[in-house]
Amino acid sequence: RQEAEHEAVLKMQIANAGRPELSPPPIQQVNILPGGEANSKHSIVNQEVPRATIPDESAATPSLPIRDQPVLAPTVLFSNPTPASKGRLVNRSSGAIIVLSANPFTIGREPTNTLVLEDAMCSRNHAQILQIPEPQDKVRYQIIDVGSSNGTFVDQQRLTSHQPFSLSAGNVIQIGNQEWTFQLP
Repeated sequence: RQEAEHEAVLKMQIANAGRPELSPPPIQQVNILPGGEANSKHSIVNQEVPRATIPDESAATPSLPIRDQPVLAPTVLFSNPTPASKGRLVNRSSGAIIVLSANPFTIGREPTNTLVLEDAMCSRNHAQILQIPEPQDKVRYQIIDVGSSNGTFVDQQRLTSHQPFSLSAGNVIQIGNQEWTFQLP
């Protein structure tokens, strides 16, 4: 029995060896006035609430490796409520329509891209589409391959890396195994 207790104590010491010791959080006093009026004749109620603190990460290293959590792509809100006025990509096999609402509109496997493609032939950061404003509220679109491994193709022609290519309605863009048709409003 003593041996089992000793073994349990050793396991507990091993488990706690890499964990930083956290001191109890400081206490913050909050004064709450009934009825919400600051100059009220009501009595003040004192309440103690623990203050949130962040432990100093440089003080200790974690005992287990921390896995990278996938970062979700940012939510893009555009001010123009008429998405029909934006260019768009139409997937040639599924018919999915993607409105080019962000500028630059990024494409790749990395979750931070505007269009995330789950395709092994697609680079993490593969290409981007830029909107270039022109006179009379017109917009010109350019696609740029940002140094992808397998290339970006427009109408079966491979783009030169880091060189903008002007898109026109009906262009077929191939990234990895997926093909998209570029459309203008």
